[in-house]
Amino acid sequence: MFEIIYHPLYGELNEIELPKPYFESYESPLRCKLVWEYLKKIGYALRDFKRTEMQTNSQKNLVLKKPIPLKKDDLYLVHSKHHVEQVEKFTEDGCGQLGNLVRATEDTMEIALLSAGGAYEAIKDVYSKRNTQAFAIIRPPGHHAIPDAADGLCVFNNIALAIKKLRKELAFKGRIAIVDIDAHYGNGIANVFYEDPSVLYSSIHEFDFSMGDWGRFSEIGIGDGLGCNISFPVRLNSGDEAIKKYCDFVEPFLVKYSPAIIIVAAGFDGHWADPLGNLRYTSDGYRYFAQWLKKIARTICSDRVCFCLEGGYNLLMLPRLIETIISEFINIKCSPPVDKIPYKSIFGYGSTSEYIDKHYNSQVDKIRKRLNRIWKLMH
Repeated sequence: MFEIIYHPLYGELNEIELPKPYFESYESPLRCKLVWEYLKKIGYALRDFKRTEMQTNSQKNLVLKKPIPLKKDDLYLVHSKHHVEQVEKFTEDGCGQLGNLVRATEDTMEIALLSAGGAYEAIKDVYSKRNTQAFAIIRPPGHHAIPDAADGLCVFNNIALAIKKLRKELAFKGRIAIVDIDAHYGNGIANVFYEDPSVLYSSIHEFDFSMGDWGRFSEIGIGDGLGCNISFPVRLNSGDEAIKKYCDFVEPFLVKYSPAIIIVAAGFDGHWADPLGNLRYTSDGYRYFAQWLKKIARTICSDRVCFCLEGGYNLLMLPRLIETIISEFINIKCSPPVDKIPYKSIFGYGSTSEYIDKHYNSQVDKIRKRLNRIWKLMH
């Protein structure tokens, strides 16, 4: 069965009262609320969660489950006492700048604990083989949050907390692979696991090569974790072809790493219509990724895949892109795409020169060779 994790409070709490175009205003309850309403419309969800904690849709091979929040003590598995106390204090105040592009409301602590709890519930159920795959429709996102601070719309690091709690509560010591498809580099996840060989973190993300940014090719981990951080930066305005190149690039490393479970940091702000991303993915690109992941997961980790929602701020496209992913795993025909556009007439043929393309491809080849040398020695 495929499990969907959702809680009604994701669609209610932590609404930032700011006019657009403040980044913080886009991370709103509508993100999850509209996804849930859409899942009901297409028959994936049968009813709202009221008195029930779980519902089964056997016709579509789905289980839908309401999670419980993490406890405050769980946060210390990843985050510092200072950071946790700051979130508590700002929540009590009902306002304030928690970190870069993170503002507090009177219910920030509540929703952040619930978001991390949703990630843990999904990953735990897949690891425990209660369900084969899962998708945690949670907010706020988490992949930017570092141990000592909130960052980039993220309060606590949902995926990192879930992994740490899984290791503590269920004594899981096996390997985990994280594949991050958000438009932005998950600097928080990379920070937590940069020296940890038991977690392979890999990310495809937009990168401003003229200004520099987090997530360079050269960021490959250190110490025991050398080679276990794989960054795949792509130029701004890259499209679906970048996803295909990334899948080809990372596949041999995933196969060799042979994780027990694959966790996807499922950001959808790489879509061409997203207000916060600078990429040009379409629903076809996300469908390709889902098909590729389904195939490779069958080979290396007995189909065990867990998606945790990160970014994605176009309220029309987010529900449909999530459907695109889930439909591939439950073998149900997806709704017709609504994002087909005449690429050549709107975006042109591309803004980069042949020289820049050649230089970029040489960088990809260079880091592939370097990682292969490291993996021959360490894996």
